[in-house]
Order: sequence, then C-alpha cells, then structure tokens
Amino acid sequence: MSMEKSGSTVINQCLNVQDEESVVVITDAKRRKIAESIVEESRKVAKNTVLMDIEETDGHGSEPPIIVSEAMKKADVVVAPTTFSLSHTKARIEACSEGARIATMPGITKKMFKTTLRADYEDIRRRCEKLLSMVKDSETISVKTPSGTDLKLDVREGFWHKDTGIIHEKGSFGNLPAGEVDGAPINMEGKIVVDFFKSGGNVFAPSGTIVEISGNRAVSIDRECDLSRAFENVKNGDNIAELGIGTNPEAELVGNILQDEKVLGTCHVAFGDSTSYGTGIDSEIHWDAILKSPTIMFDDKTIMEKGDLKVSI
Repeated sequence: MSMEKSGSTVINQCLNVQDEESVVVITDAKRRKIAESIVEESRKVAKNTVLMDIEETDGHGSEPPIIVSEAMKKADVVVAPTTFSLSHTKARIEACSEGARIATMPGITKKMFKTTLRADYEDIRRRCEKLLSMVKDSETISVKTPSGTDLKLDVREGFWHKDTGIIHEKGSFGNLPAGEVDGAPINMEGKIVVDFFKSGGNVFAPSGTIVEISGNRAVSIDRECDLSRAFENVKNGDNIAELGIGTNPEAELVGNILQDEKVLGTCHVAFGDSTSYGTGIDSEIHWDAILKSPTIMFDDKTIMEKGDLKVSI
C-alpha cells in the first residue's frame, strides 16, 4: 500500500472529510513525511487543511503547546501522527467536546502506515460493536493467560469505548491504525504477568514481570524497571487505567504500542492516566502492558479462549 493510498484511507474512509471542513494535522520531525501525505490527501478534499509542527512532547499523555490545543478546539477534524500520544490529553478531550473528530497516530512508522492500515475497518467495526454491547451488559470480566496473569474486574459503571477506525460522528475519537474495545475498570484485583511491554525501543518492564493489583492499584512489582520507578515517582503511575481487547487481524506485535494494543488475540492493561474515560484520575503516563493469548470471560461467557475470539460477527 502506498503512502498516498494510506493517506486517502485516513481522510476518506476513516474520517470522511468534507470539502467545507477545517482539518488540522499535528506532527513532529520524526513523523513529518507521514503527516505530509495526509495533508496532501486532505487538501484534495478540504482546502482549509493546515499542518502544525510541534516539538516532541515529554511522553505519552503529555499536553501539546497551548496554540495547538486551541487550534484543535476550533477544527472540524484533527489528525495527529506524533511520536508520543495525544490520545489521553486534556487537549484531545476538550477538542472532542467542542465537536472535533480526532484520529491520533502515536509512534506510527512508515511501514505501519503502509501496511496495517489495509485492514477492513467495516469488519473491525462489527467486531468492536459486538464486544462493546457484551461488555456493557456484563458486571465482571476475568482475564487469564498461559504465563500466569489472573485478573478480575468490576465493570458495572465503567466507561467503555470502541476504536473501530470509523470516525465519522461529531466529537468522536480513535487511534489509527484502529482495532480495540477498551475501558476503565471500576476495580481490578489479581496479578499481571507481563508478556510484552515495550515501545519505541524502550522496555517498560521485562517479560515475566509480576505486578500484584489490589483496589485498582499496583501494590507490588517483583523487579526494578521503568514501570517500578513510575509506581514510585509518577503521580497515579500505579493506577489501573484501562483494559483493552485487540480486534485488528492485520496487526502484529512490533514494539510499537499504537499497533501492539490492536493485535487480535491479545489484550492489554494500562497504568497511569484514565481521565479520558471520565475517572478524574490524571497522570503524566499512560503505559500499556500486552498480555498474550488471554482467556477472557464476560460474566460466565467465554469471549476469547487462549487468544481465539469466540464471538461471531
């Protein structure tokens, strides 16, 4: 898939940009070529398309400059191929509340842009909608993995979201490449055994790291690593921010969380900021640990068994 075709997928299929709309594309030096291809395709449809360059932020969830956050609030459409994620920021939340529809693309590479975006997003949409309807009707979720993860979640009042890649409604938001159902648990108890926890060359915790969870907080970790230091030094770094279930059959684990969290046959647990789910718990980080081949149950119904999705669409 060419850069041009991928740019067209973003602008036309995923965001359905119209000629009278204003589009803001936000990027930094490492992702500029991708941003330029999106801008080129956007200007074929909407002349009012602008490219805004920013310095890399301090990390996932860090706020962009004020001039950028203000531009986001005034735009009809925002696309953000950036090194670090703007998904879980106040700027993104406020812009959506003003009606902008937003696609974030944190850490996207040219290879991902040209390959993983080839997925059938209507198929992903159907899979996500089915899972979302099931989780909304459930009271508890359990997650177990071959490596030893054993979790129970209370979800009765949580905020849940489907990331389908189809971002057509005013105020809607999603990642691209897309493909997950995710939400903030009211409570999580149990044990996480990390299977894969790296992005951009940084290993947040080695495979096999054991994290004990109680009261929706990480209460112990069995080795020193970036994650253990975040628990000690970052406000709400130990908060259980999210459970997500991957739904994209084209995605593979590559060491880039934008793609890794979408892999069908995996789920992920995030630590840190969960304000985008309406919890009011903010943090400087939002880090996702990947769990491979999970068995997931919604109440007493098995929806995934050792990574094999059991839900028909």
